[in-house]
Amino acid sequence: MASEFGISAETVSRIRTGGAGVRLSSIRRLFDPLNLPEPIYGKDYKEYIRTPSSKSTTSNKSTSKAQTVDVTNDDSNVITSESLDDLGSDRTAANQESDNLYPRITPDPSFKGRDEDIKKLEEFVNQGEKVILLHGKPGVGKTKLAWEFVLRFDLILECWIGKETDEIKSAARVVEEWLQLNFNEEPGGEFMTNLERLRVILRNTTKRIGILIDNLETALDAEGRFISPHNQYVRLLRILANPAVQSITLITCREYLRESDIRFRCHTLQGLSIETWREYFHRHNITTDSLDFSKIHEQWQGNAKAMEILCGAIQLDHSSSIEQYWQETQGDFLGKPELQYLIVSQFNRLQQLGMQNAYNLLCRLGCIRYQDRQIALTREGLFSLLWDVPDAEKIRVVHSLRERGLVDFLDGKYWLHPEIRAVAIEKLEISENWEKANREAAKYWTDSVKTIKTIQDALTALEAYYHYVAIGDFNSACLVIVKNRNNELTGRLSRLILSEDSLGHSFCRLGLLELMLEVTDRIINNSNLPREYPLGKIYNLLGDLHLSKGNIEISLEYYVKSGEIADECKHMYLKLASLTNQGFCQIAFGEYEQAQDLLEIVGSYDSGEFYNENEDRFVVIARSALAFLYSRLQLQQANDYTERVYRGLDSIGLGVQGTGYRITFLGLAYRNLGKTEKSLEMYNRAFTFAQDNYYTQLKAQALTGLATLALEQNDFKTANKKLLEAIKLLEDIGAKWDLAEAYYHLGLTFRKIVNIPQSHDYFEKSVRLFQNMKALKQAEKVEKVMVNKLQFSYKIDSSELPGTEFNEEKSDMNMKSSSTQKQALVTALIDQGLIRDFFKDEKELQGYKQEVYESGLLDDLQERAKEFGQTVHGRTYRGSDYELADIGFEEGIYLYSILRKLKPETAVETGVCNGFSTAFILLALAKNQKGQLYSLDFPEVAGVDYDDGTFWEGKRGAVIPKDQEPGWAIPEHLKIRWDLTLGKSQEKLPELLARLGEIDFFIHDSEHSYECQWFECNESYKFLREGGILMMDDMSWNNSFDNFANEKEKHIIKIGHDLGFLIK
Repeated sequence: MASEFGISAETVSRIRTGGAGVRLSSIRRLFDPLNLPEPIYGKDYKEYIRTPSSKSTTSNKSTSKAQTVDVTNDDSNVITSESLDDLGSDRTAANQESDNLYPRITPDPSFKGRDEDIKKLEEFVNQGEKVILLHGKPGVGKTKLAWEFVLRFDLILECWIGKETDEIKSAARVVEEWLQLNFNEEPGGEFMTNLERLRVILRNTTKRIGILIDNLETALDAEGRFISPHNQYVRLLRILANPAVQSITLITCREYLRESDIRFRCHTLQGLSIETWREYFHRHNITTDSLDFSKIHEQWQGNAKAMEILCGAIQLDHSSSIEQYWQETQGDFLGKPELQYLIVSQFNRLQQLGMQNAYNLLCRLGCIRYQDRQIALTREGLFSLLWDVPDAEKIRVVHSLRERGLVDFLDGKYWLHPEIRAVAIEKLEISENWEKANREAAKYWTDSVKTIKTIQDALTALEAYYHYVAIGDFNSACLVIVKNRNNELTGRLSRLILSEDSLGHSFCRLGLLELMLEVTDRIINNSNLPREYPLGKIYNLLGDLHLSKGNIEISLEYYVKSGEIADECKHMYLKLASLTNQGFCQIAFGEYEQAQDLLEIVGSYDSGEFYNENEDRFVVIARSALAFLYSRLQLQQANDYTERVYRGLDSIGLGVQGTGYRITFLGLAYRNLGKTEKSLEMYNRAFTFAQDNYYTQLKAQALTGLATLALEQNDFKTANKKLLEAIKLLEDIGAKWDLAEAYYHLGLTFRKIVNIPQSHDYFEKSVRLFQNMKALKQAEKVEKVMVNKLQFSYKIDSSELPGTEFNEEKSDMNMKSSSTQKQALVTALIDQGLIRDFFKDEKELQGYKQEVYESGLLDDLQERAKEFGQTVHGRTYRGSDYELADIGFEEGIYLYSILRKLKPETAVETGVCNGFSTAFILLALAKNQKGQLYSLDFPEVAGVDYDDGTFWEGKRGAVIPKDQEPGWAIPEHLKIRWDLTLGKSQEKLPELLARLGEIDFFIHDSEHSYECQWFECNESYKFLREGGILMMDDMSWNNSFDNFANEKEKHIIKIGHDLGFLIK
């Protein structure tokens, strides 16, 4: 086998002894080809979007007492938290009337007595509230009310906060699940990226969305603020509370939420009225004429859960006689009318009545987490916990708990109220059944999922892991993650794909990266697993997860650890996987010789069998990569080698990801060899394969490959279109290496059409990504292209290519690497763009520039900058060095020139700091002899101690000197046209704009968070006149300005890298 591919046989022995040392400084996409993340296959994601059934109507005329509190923060951004209370209405009946196959939500037929509360919630919604907190005691019915209210919405998003702190879902995980389960979006990017995608969806959707967040109190500290590991919920809630979103969020919580950044309305839920209790008891054939009934209602303050439990107890244990119950129990709860005491009494009652099987089941049910109503237990799950009860008696035991109101049931699913579960788990933990119950539950979850096709399948299978962790059996927890399951695959090439996949890699395939990172990190950090095959697979999985997140060096370390375990236990599969993955790392870092060394070892390996599916597949994948390497280095054997790899393309199944890499490497190889038709065949095949198998990353790679071929043919329109599509996909899933490569090729595309600023922007994005990943040789590749000889191509119609700013005839230009000459070229091109888009001609622009040079302002500001540098030293409480944060003089001159041309009557600025940008604006107004500037600023003063959270956490070191005011650097004679207001823009800007009315110019230069930038753009645009200018400084901090311009269908005119504006 080795000789056929022209590789020295001596290399074969190196793998036998664990040879081929690997440097930890280089990486690309590492993968474990035996357990590759499979694509999402089968039916479309739309199947899983939830469509609630219409809300059942209630005729109950009784009302409940309620208190309403308005908790409104000065910040105009509104924040929400999402959770669910006790009642769960799981959905198992599929919607047969539409494409939406996600189970419908069934209204709770027992919901009564909350008409006034519903009216209050409707009142809040009509008043424009986006976030409503339902506050109340345990068992009062918060979740039932929230559940009933959200049933009226077109789509329901759920977030179940765990009852224990270690069960709380991270906000990042919640957002990922919402995007994927409900909106057919592929998660995988950073939290802020996913959060922004959610915000855009909630703003633009035509559906009415109800969001339910249950039991928020677990995530709060004693003061009502989020505990430190879960501060990201504040960001999520701010998005959900934005007035522009088409959603309503209901939060259930036993405590008050006291986050200062959150504006919400609070509705305190009281107990049900005695009329509602009476109706409920009548429905269960219990008469309520006795005066004792009112005493019972008063004792339990109308608590809804107490009503259910008491009704069951009176019916079953006291002959449906309220009088008999009261006589026997009236002293039991004196002075302690809390729900927990009633629940404990019911546990005791089961034992007193000799119902030991029912008691045991109730306790054992405490080990179930009940984190998601879609993963609640079925009847078979309850039966699995009755291992010591004859099958014929199990159903009777289950019914006895349901009749007593101790187990909730709906749509074939069972769960415990949080208060009942708290008592159950406390009793179970001290019993002899603790370990046995968890093991049986784990086995039930594992056996219930034969094939992982959906996110719900994956989450259900993962429940077994939590049970093993609860009893400290991390070895079994590890096996849950690495156990292979069959997966149904689709597509024309499915016969070539191995269908087994581990649970961990299913999570990778489905995009649930955050959750699997939590799981695997916990295994590694809390256990002493033997250095055997399962741990090696866990390390491979961790490598995949961290690589997908862009943590490349960490990822490489895990792959190397996997290889070390392979050496120790002599496991050839792990060794081949480790070496193959490290070879791909070297390719990504541009260390091609090291990659070749590693991959030649794997490529020359012979298992001694015709085909060993666990080993030979690595050989095939490695050879595909070698074909690319040989073609790139133009080695003599490259052409023949590539053809031999191509001839065996369909001979062995490699798994979904392995098949994808094999095809794309061949596409690259043929392109390097100049065989365009064959390269096109490979990329088209990769694209089709990705489409068939919902493999987003491969689809993006194929699009990038097709774009490079189009660019070689000077088909700029096709190249641009495919690259922009690839970039969108890669940004969505957070595939940073492929994203950097796509940016690089888009930069090449714009450079060929003489769009130097746009080309430069994409090149810089590529360089930053490669540098962040420590892929320094890749970054150098891009930097060399940026300063080398620029080849300008053909004139094209700007309407054909989105984003094109310059059209030039074919020409040549030698640009030296001198930064001065490079800057001169960039400045000239910026001038050309501004003349085309804004100024009358070059003479007008140059005339305005000359005015600044003659004004003396540059000298004044230079002196202020020198003074700042000599007197201000230190660091902010966030750890950033103090800095002046001045606008570049070149950008300041452009800012001045634009305002001279615009001649605004009313200009608004957010963010003053030391006043450099403000000075250029005021100089323009002075020269215009008209106009007034209104500025907002919330300054940070050097040397002053601030509490955490005073300023945006992403703020850098911009400060003003102690004993100075904002704008101190502005020459006094310019301040006559200046009005300054102190405070945060989120609080002060709406009021200022309302007072000013129509404005001509607005510039953002304050808090550069996405939320603040979007807020300021949105608010100012409402008051901006037609033809007015909306400008943003530091717009590269995030993509808010790009998104805003796209929403308004406006073109951004860029002034350098960080300053740009649009015209209304």
